[in-house]
Amino acid sequence: MIRCAGAVFAAMIQLAAGACRAEGHIYCPDGASRLPDRSFVAAAREDLSMGPRLRDAAEQLSRGNRSVLLAALDSQGATTMMTVACSANDRFWSLLANLGLMRDTTADLADALRDTGAVAYELTDAGRQVLPDLLTPLFSP
Repeated sequence: MIRCAGAVFAAMIQLAAGACRAEGHIYCPDGASRLPDRSFVAAAREDLSMGPRLRDAAEQLSRGNRSVLLAALDSQGATTMMTVACSANDRFWSLLANLGLMRDTTADLADALRDTGAVAYELTDAGRQVLPDLLTPLFSP
């Protein structure tokens, strides 16, 4: 299982190399960064397991949080998922976006929605392929 996951992560990193977000960090009121630091991608290239960072973020998700991502994976076509900036979903999804598995589409939201603190994400094609296998161990009790 670990070797298989390593191969999956290796493929993800190759996809993510050109898809890493170029924007700066957005810091939440509790002092946590909602976007991983740039060294995350460099570290991911060296340590393909990426387990602790993703597992920690996944453990912060409630069943309801998890259900949003699982429902998007079950849907056909593009699905926009919205949450509040700095929420557990936002932190987890921003990690996945830095890996090229999701795309931050907040800029596409209407100004009125962005002004409320809403953020939006969509799954990428790579995310639709990789996430079902990735989420199984992350979302297991």
